[in-house]
Amino acid sequence: MSTVSRERGQAALDAMAYPTKCPECAAPLPPNATHCAMCGWAPSLAKRAHQSIVLTGADSVTVKPIDWLWEGYLPRGMMALLAGLPGCGKSTLALAITATITNAGRWPDGTPMNNPGSVLIWSSEDAMDTTLVPRLMAMNADLSRVKFVTGFLDAEGNRRAFDPSQDIRALEEQAALIPDLRLLIVDPVLSAVAGDSHKAAETRRGLQAVVDMASARNIAVLGITHFRKGSSATDPAERVIGSQAFVALARMVLVASKVKDPEGGKLTRIIARAKSNISADDGGFEFFLEQYEVKPGIWAQGVQWGGAISGSALALLNQAENTDGTNDERHVIDEAVEFLQNALASGQVQSKEVEADAKAAGISVATLRRAKKQAKVKSVKSAMQGCWMLELRRCSPNSEDAHPFVVSTFEQVEHLRAESTETELEF
Repeated sequence: MSTVSRERGQAALDAMAYPTKCPECAAPLPPNATHCAMCGWAPSLAKRAHQSIVLTGADSVTVKPIDWLWEGYLPRGMMALLAGLPGCGKSTLALAITATITNAGRWPDGTPMNNPGSVLIWSSEDAMDTTLVPRLMAMNADLSRVKFVTGFLDAEGNRRAFDPSQDIRALEEQAALIPDLRLLIVDPVLSAVAGDSHKAAETRRGLQAVVDMASARNIAVLGITHFRKGSSATDPAERVIGSQAFVALARMVLVASKVKDPEGGKLTRIIARAKSNISADDGGFEFFLEQYEVKPGIWAQGVQWGGAISGSALALLNQAENTDGTNDERHVIDEAVEFLQNALASGQVQSKEVEADAKAAGISVATLRRAKKQAKVKSVKSAMQGCWMLELRRCSPNSEDAHPFVVSTFEQVEHLRAESTETELEF
């Protein structure tokens, strides 16, 4: 091909990639335009003659400080988690935070909430009329600034229950109508994941819409969640139920706990920082749950803040739960058994895949190995894939089909399938 032909060919490609007039509205386009300023038209990547990676120099980035709702504890534009065992006061703590935001009160460290803001709450665990609103009243929240997410209306006007795993984008549209919105509470945050919340990929995919909404609206998102059973005396961030992707995506993880008093004194509770990418990750505050009569005959609990506490979340929780660093082995194994039963409920799964999902859920290989026998899990070599598969042992309907051994011609009892010494078989 001649030089002239090559130049003509390149010019034709350039004309396709960067036209001088918009194909949609016919508005003139400047040289090398990537979109039309009038109608927004942009050529598809498939038609662009020149494609490249965009690089941004660090010296061109304008740095900005973290925008805090509660300095050091609750950032705007990001997702935070509040985790703990059932009954430790997580939901009431979230409502105490709501009250401080809506009435421009003071945070536990004495810093003021300078301007009041609005809060969105979705809760599937507590009733609005008997629990949530009375608790807000007990803590003097401005009820006019609190909105509950109670349903979803489709294009035909049909109403159904709100599903955070698929309706967050629609919620963001409503959030845009609340200019002073400061906080979204999702209780429990597990509901934002449509798939298996123990799998990292599905958890990240489910939470991404929540994280995007926090960033787009510059609001704080507080997800309420639980600790795994039998996880005491371990890293508090690893105690969060479900995949570790919950903790990875959250910029702040707060934990709450009751403080066991061996002398039977007043029950104290604590809230502490267990993980932070943007501030200190230790310390916290004491708090108490008190009962208040909000209307004649209607009582509700509210938070009374105590003093500041210091130390790592692990040390604080160990002290609060009166543990000496030894796990409750039975609960740990039970949780691993439940995980295996759920993971294999639909049939065979590759051993490596189960191990990876278990690791993401905070279950160690050693614990899996101990739980395998109790869960009646067997390893099978896949003839098609050439790898080890795990499956649940099924109870045979016929006793004649239930013999695990056969007698060989050498009059020795032998397994039908030899056990392998490959490490994959043992996770």
